[in-house]
Amino acid sequence: MPTLTDAFEAIAGRAAIVVDFVDLALVEPIIAAVNDAGGAPWTWFTPHELSVAVRLRAGCPEARVFLGWSHTESYAHAPTDAVTLAERLGLAGIMANHRPIDRTTVEYAHSRGLAVACWTVNEPRRMAALARLGVDAITTDYPRTLLGVLRHLGMRR
Repeated sequence: MPTLTDAFEAIAGRAAIVVDFVDLALVEPIIAAVNDAGGAPWTWFTPHELSVAVRLRAGCPEARVFLGWSHTESYAHAPTDAVTLAERLGLAGIMANHRPIDRTTVEYAHSRGLAVACWTVNEPRRMAALARLGVDAITTDYPRTLLGVLRHLGMRR
């Protein structure tokens, strides 16, 4: 299995690398690996813990750190609350469960210069609806399906 360092060497800035956190003990080693590889400008972090988001922002200030958010999170009850919190923390935006994301959320985030990324969207109709709303990124188990949806909509992303 390739390491994160291997991934940085293979990608070499040609695409973003999204790092999602499951094991919080890996935060410091991952910060070191990203910085050692010079990969912060093309790294997206999607932590689900506020303290981890703050640490990543401090440890890799050039990386895009997103606030992981679901409608069950205690720190933000609505997606617009999550956007406000991400803005206050100096983050790039929110990485949210797609179900509650609507035009109001996307417009609110964009008006503040923040991005809205959604997870995990596997149904083509929902992919199309989110793309039409202007979300900035969609996580899916079916990237070819998503690319086909975007092509059908006349979007290149």
